[in-house]
Amino acid sequence: MPDYKTYKYISEEKFFYNEYEYPFDNYVDYSTDPDIYENVLSFSGYLNLVLQVLSIFVSIFHCAVLFQKELRSTPIYILMKGICISDIFNISVEFYFAGVEREWISRIYSLSNLDCLRSDFQVINVTFEILKMIMTACRPISVTLAILMEVIRTLILIFSKAKFFSSVISARCIILLVAVTWFVYYSWNFAFITSLWYPDNLCDDPEVRERSVNFTEYVHVVPTTVADFMSTRELIEHWIRIIPSIFYPIITIEMISRLKKIHKGHKHITHSDSHENLPSLVLFMMITFTLSEGTDGIRTLILVNTHDWRTESLLIKKSLFSTEYIVQILRCFNIISHPFVCYFMSIHYRNTVKRMIGRRKRRMAVMFYLLEYENQIVVQVAPRLSIEHSNDRPRAVSISKL
Repeated sequence: MPDYKTYKYISEEKFFYNEYEYPFDNYVDYSTDPDIYENVLSFSGYLNLVLQVLSIFVSIFHCAVLFQKELRSTPIYILMKGICISDIFNISVEFYFAGVEREWISRIYSLSNLDCLRSDFQVINVTFEILKMIMTACRPISVTLAILMEVIRTLILIFSKAKFFSSVISARCIILLVAVTWFVYYSWNFAFITSLWYPDNLCDDPEVRERSVNFTEYVHVVPTTVADFMSTRELIEHWIRIIPSIFYPIITIEMISRLKKIHKGHKHITHSDSHENLPSLVLFMMITFTLSEGTDGIRTLILVNTHDWRTESLLIKKSLFSTEYIVQILRCFNIISHPFVCYFMSIHYRNTVKRMIGRRKRRMAVMFYLLEYENQIVVQVAPRLSIEHSNDRPRAVSISKL
């Protein structure tokens, strides 16, 4: 496997770009002084590292809030915890690879330079594959949970008696099912890993065999057919970015439509600012999500399907290469925005944060409040809230808990 670098020259004929193989243009001079595209790549790379560190710390704080007693039993917040933990693992491994690339962090895996293994097997590094599996699996886990969370919110708005989606058990089962599905998808190849004694499994080239016979060691390998399936999985990775970017806006538009109907049907009730701003916050979440996932997917789709462009499209190719870290920056912004959206969207989250920083004491009293969905009234239990009065009767409409 190639090193995790943007440009890793393997030979005079080809190079690798984020695991995708592209032909090397021998007639293009790659040794010239850095141009604007390389400067953009370099600057955005360092900015991305800063934002990755910030994303990790913000996500840790977000996770600490979600594990507080006031929030940890709410199904939607349980799903948020799954998203947050997945983001932490994904960004941490990405940062580790970037640190290894810049030689800031010691490498815990080694890349094999053995080039005379028999043709029906391919050498792999188990540690590298494990790290790569964690990084690649955690991102779609976060994306899938985010989409399911919006689906559940929308279904609750449409069917207010959807009790299944409001249970803690169902939320945890959803996280387990999603995590197992994606980890199996990205790790099934580990079942085919085996060890071979290298000197007994050399290739047929006499010259290469002669200089390789002295390498007396066991190597981890997978069958070539399995390696081909792994490569195919890499080549369709962009669809895992693009498809969610199509579904998420559709779900969000339906949710915003339902929220506006609810507000329109209860104009006589004075809503809090967070309720009035809820459609705008949901729209903001949709925009950041779509930019984070959709831009990356479309960019990779173009790169994979147009890698044989020549000099007539060199500027377009270089432009796409220079945006590698820009799309990662968009993802960092999306992750960093999560706790802020929760803070402004949910009074429960906001009160929990205020208590954690010492601005609000914990209130142990519990009361009943009413959630109104069109003509149906659902009674739920929540921490003490500020109750709005209408004709001297306490009434509260709260959809921020969703």
